[in-house]
Amino acid sequence: MGRMPLIAHISDLHFPYTTAVLEQALRRALAEANPTLLAISGDLTQRARPRQFELARQYLQTLPRPQLVIPGNHDVPLYDVFRRFFRKSQRFREHISEDLEPVYQDDSLCVVGVDSTRAFTLDPHGFWKNGSLSAQQLETIRGRFLAAPGGALKVLVMHHPLVNPWDQTARDTVRGRRRIIEVLEQAKVDVVLSGHLHLGYSAHAPVFMPQGKHKILCIQAGTATSTRLRDEANTFNLLNWDGMTLAVTIMRFNGTDFVRERTLEYRLR
Repeated sequence: MGRMPLIAHISDLHFPYTTAVLEQALRRALAEANPTLLAISGDLTQRARPRQFELARQYLQTLPRPQLVIPGNHDVPLYDVFRRFFRKSQRFREHISEDLEPVYQDDSLCVVGVDSTRAFTLDPHGFWKNGSLSAQQLETIRGRFLAAPGGALKVLVMHHPLVNPWDQTARDTVRGRRRIIEVLEQAKVDVVLSGHLHLGYSAHAPVFMPQGKHKILCIQAGTATSTRLRDEANTFNLLNWDGMTLAVTIMRFNGTDFVRERTLEYRLR
């Protein structure tokens, strides 16, 4: 029997606001895990400046491959207004990847990345930082997941979360989340991997479809290497899939290394 697929999920690196100790510890932990896929859910930089992207690029080159990388809101220029509204993804494309909606697929995994960043959103809690997905993006996502191999774990990777860690309201989540969840339910997506809030947690998305029974598991990664912490240490996730059960292991930084904090199991089949 072949090795079970393993996804390593990291997020919110925020170069240059990292430390050498964190970078080295993450590199060691990922090399030891030897994942099938490394999924990186955005915010590689702090202010989307060329040097910051170059630092992020150089670091990613030292981590396991294949990699699926999507941008976060910090990878969009904030103060350069012209570039923010007309060339928001240019530097990400130049330094990291031309593909803003990457896909990884094999017999057991279908992982789809999507760019949820926006130059501006109508959100009183964060018009400069929150995100959304267009109708075209949703149709593309739907088609890719419906074409996935039977039995494959279906995983969407985007920067902005579908659920927040405090309650079931939409605050601090992606804009238009009800429509997004409806599309993901229709396509029978199993898991959504996100970052953005610098907090690690997991929860099921609200069910909006009439008589909906397909619950989407939302797995959030904290910040892997940033010194911009929010009441918890640096973390990342390891996801083991055996075809029926998803085991999610939270790896937490103890000052020297990333060590296993706990493993949660979710029966998805």
